This record gives sequence, C-alpha cells and structure tokens, in this order.
Amino acid sequence: MDPQGFIMYDPALNEDIQCEKTPMRDPENLVTPKKSDAWFSKFFILDDGIISLSLRDMTIVLSLGITATLVVMGYVACTDGSFTCNTKTFPMISDVIISKEMYDRIFLLLTTVMMFGIQQVNIRAFYKKLYGVISNGKNDFLLDLGIASCVGLPMVGIFDEKAWSTLHVISAGIFFGCFGIYCYLLGHYLYANKDKFPATEQRSISILYWNTWGLMATLLLFVVSPLLGEIRHFVTPVSEWATVIYYANFFAIASYTNQYYDSVHEYGTMIKKQ
Repeated sequence: MDPQGFIMYDPALNEDIQCEKTPMRDPENLVTPKKSDAWFSKFFILDDGIISLSLRDMTIVLSLGITATLVVMGYVACTDGSFTCNTKTFPMISDVIISKEMYDRIFLLLTTVMMFGIQQVNIRAFYKKLYGVISNGKNDFLLDLGIASCVGLPMVGIFDEKAWSTLHVISAGIFFGCFGIYCYLLGHYLYANKDKFPATEQRSISILYWNTWGLMATLLLFVVSPLLGEIRHFVTPVSEWATVIYYANFFAIASYTNQYYDSVHEYGTMIKKQ
C-alpha cells in the first residue's frame, strides 16, 4: 500500500520475487498539462511527459483516410480502362487491389493502419467500457472476436486472391465473420445497458445500435449475393465495397460513445482501497 491509500498489485509478489518499484511521484511536482486553443488541441494531451491520444479523433481521421483511399482506387480502376463498371458488372475489391502492384502495397498499408491505429485500440477501449457492465465471459468473448479480426485483416492483403486463393478466402472469412459478430454484440450490449452510461452518451449508443443492423444488412447481402444469378456480377462486388467501407468506419461511428485516450502508464495496477 502506498502513502496515498492505494494498493499496488504486482504479479511478481505472488511468486515471492523481490522487485524494486518505481517510487510514486509527488503530485505537487507534476508538470502542468500543456493547453492549446488550436483546433487539434483535444487530439492529444501532454501531461507529465505522457502523450495521450484521443481515440475518437484518431479513429475518425484514420477511418476517413482509409475510406477516401479505397474510393479513389476504385474510381481510378473504373475510369482508366482496367475494369468495366456499370449496372451489369463491377470489380471486386480484391480484383482492384491486384490489378496494379502499387494498389497491393497501398492495401497492405491500409490494413496495417486499420489494425494498429483503429481496431486494436478501440477493441481494448470498449473492453474497458463494458468491464463490470456485462459478465466477464461476454466481455472476454468480444475481445477474442476482436483479436481474431485483427489477425485476419492483414492476411487478406498478404495472401492475394490469385496466388493464394484458399488462404485469402479463409482470412477474409475470419475477418468479416469475427468482426461482424463483434460489431453486432458490441452494439447490443451497449444498447441493452445504455442506462448505465452517462446521458450524454446514450444517444450515440442508440445510433451505434441501429448502425449495427445496417452493417448486418450489407454483410448478409454480400453473403447471399452469389446466389442471385446474373445480377450477382454487380450485387456481390457492390455489397463487398459497401461492407468493407462500413467496417472501416464502424469505430468512427462508435467513437462518439468513446471518451478514452490511448497512453502509457507505469508498471503495476492501482486498486483503490475500499
């Protein structure tokens, strides 16, 4: 227990291992957080040498960047003669990506940005948000689905459709399936318990909940579209584009109920003495 009444939990103590703790600093000697009137002032906070990034701002910026890049790639592919784009036929995202070597590299970059800059940080944030609100089993299952989607996403780009079609399909199935279930359950759990959150977040929780149904609709259309006969050559690619863009922006929609900042902290977890 420290002088401030906090119990310092250290796993090493359970193994009778003596380890030297970093002494807690006197709060009176901490550096005053830097403040700014700039438009990006809430994007990060610098407090006592710790840079904390706003997950909301970071998620929105990166999601919009990914969406814009995908749209530009699709537009160029349809206008430079690489593909025929009309109401009868349309290119799949995978076809666009492997049509040019540069697109393949760009997609690998996009999946990396989405996995590290959007997926994993928001998955951890919503684990924290639902911690103690829903059962640990449900929360852990959400986390497991999120981790699986993070693994599947970059493999979609690594194993392209022509060279490694089987691995590409498996990776896409892991990502689309696991993240789709994650999105649905996250929206459901937040909406079912929205009265446990501040009133300022309840409207955004409702918006997120109804958007999960929109996401499920586009995903369902994408899954069943190959059964639609000749029209599938248009419906399947368009529904795939819609689903991917929806996925890329899901956490941007969810960010309005996410007040967290991603930062670093010292070793050990402080548990307030009851």
